[in-house]
Amino acid sequence: MLVAPADKKLLIIADIHGDSQMLLDLLEKGGAVIDGQKNSEVWVCQLGDLCDCSGVSGDAEALELSRRYIDCQLIGNHELGWIRAGAPEFFGISVPSAEEAALIREIDWQPLAVAREKLLIHAGVGPLILERLGLAADEDDPLIVAEEISKRWEEYFYGDEDDEIFKAVGRYRGGSSDAGGIFWLDWGELTEQFAQSPDFALKQIIGHNRLLQPEILGPVSCIDVGGNWSETSYAILIEDRQEFLISKHRSS
Repeated sequence: MLVAPADKKLLIIADIHGDSQMLLDLLEKGGAVIDGQKNSEVWVCQLGDLCDCSGVSGDAEALELSRRYIDCQLIGNHELGWIRAGAPEFFGISVPSAEEAALIREIDWQPLAVAREKLLIHAGVGPLILERLGLAADEDDPLIVAEEISKRWEEYFYGDEDDEIFKAVGRYRGGSSDAGGIFWLDWGELTEQFAQSPDFALKQIIGHNRLLQPEILGPVSCIDVGGNWSETSYAILIEDRQEFLISKHRSS
């Protein structure tokens, strides 16, 4: 489990889906890369779906940028199969090329991180996931939640058994789970769960959902608008506990 340093600016980048130029532009706009060099005063986290894993986008270039410039690379549902088994996680995902596979091995992939008392995670943690972790639905300490998920992650990643905390897919994404998993939880499911658990207070910054624009639901901020799919991506720059939203459109 990675915890962001308290003495640095934070740049948190949403889903990219293989658009390496958009990623580089956000890194530069957020001050993390200056004249091709990493700025050590900015800690960078990318929320997963760095790659599209479809065989038609610039995944290798995005992976190389992550290797060079990103301090905390989270796993998205698109990369999960590549990283855990070297194979597709779901229909439409390709097998990584030799170049992509080599770059994947050089990156320290993480299921989550904690920054400024917030959980950074791909799809999010809802009240039902908290209950499946054996925690109260109103647990609001991101370090406690991250520790419980990290314990399960080690067993899942290196084991042969599936774990619904990671694999579960809800009906909004064509599955049957009522809780969803941390790589698959949909904004619609999170909205329903939040309505049923008004005391839910776990602060998070997530991606995954391809919204029309960044949205806030109670303690959860979603900044994913599609990346390569919508030609737009967002990042949050956090400096002295102030948050600034940065956007990049492919044509701008």
